Amino acid sequence: MFTLAYNQSPRDRYISALSRVREAEIEYSSYLAEKARTRIRQFEAQVAYALEQERLEQKRREERANELGRHVLHAAVLALHARSSSQVGVLPQTRSRTVINERMNQRPAALERKQRVEPRRPQDQDSHALAVRDALKHRLTSEHNVEVHDTIRSILSRLPEAQSSKREITLIAVKKVERRAQQLASKFVFPLELDFAGKTAPAPADLPHTPRNAPVRGYAHALNGLLVQLDAIESRGDAVVRRQRAKVALAVERELESLDKIVEGRWKLQEGKPRAKIQPEAEKETREIGNVETPETTSSSQTETAEGSKSTEQAPVAVPDEDEADIIEAEEEEAWFQV
Repeated sequence: MFTLAYNQSPRDRYISALSRVREAEIEYSSYLAEKARTRIRQFEAQVAYALEQERLEQKRREERANELGRHVLHAAVLALHARSSSQVGVLPQTRSRTVINERMNQRPAALERKQRVEPRRPQDQDSHALAVRDALKHRLTSEHNVEVHDTIRSILSRLPEAQSSKREITLIAVKKVERRAQQLASKFVFPLELDFAGKTAPAPADLPHTPRNAPVRGYAHALNGLLVQLDAIESRGDAVVRRQRAKVALAVERELESLDKIVEGRWKLQEGKPRAKIQPEAEKETREIGNVETPETTSSSQTETAEGSKSTEQAPVAVPDEDEADIIEAEEEEAWFQV
């Protein structure tokens, strides 16, 4: 054999070596493909085994419930039979009653063995599904084979999405609060004037209860109520829900801050206005006329001014009681909320 290989030309030896290398490469590639297929089959078998265990557990629970129902029905039939076999107006014998009670308390051995397996709670099922989903996602990120990627994606699409449904419900609640905040902001119109009672700039919620302040007080109260609703929404550790809730809460808080700044600006503007002291023109005219007129005219003018002063006295005005004023303010605030 060595003499035959020695007698070959260098070209023939190169071709034979190259063919052996090609055969080795083909064999190695087939080995890698078979290894990848084996891994895929093994992975599919694990997922199928988990799903099969879930199905078997559900079937066991149904069988236990059916068997318990049959046992209760059988005990009820025995009790009815013992009651019907007794004489009319006579209670059943104590012995038959004890036998019935013993039979009702007895349970088959198979049922006792099955009850040792604790049923899985819905929370445990959700946690198991989430654990399987997390494992599949981790495998999907670490795997580089295209076939394995497709298989994992198909399995993920078939798994139940309990967490995603809870997330959707929570996000809908957050979105509802956001829409409500947008509606309030679009309908709110700041009044032209505000009523202040103290020497410091009050918060919108601390403004006096007056018809002018009713829109601002109602708007601030509604925004604070939206913040309370956002606090009541639980994220359950979901980062997406937490981010969305924080975003809406930040927008509502900024709206409250802008409302505080506007109220403070109105208060500063109102406090900074100089109070003009306006003298009535009637007093000026009477002074000028008093310097020029004769005593007769002055006496007549004095009588006229006396009569005018009597006529210009303030007439009694009907002032509403405090209860009526509170009722009017409450009705105005309620009408503003309905708008």
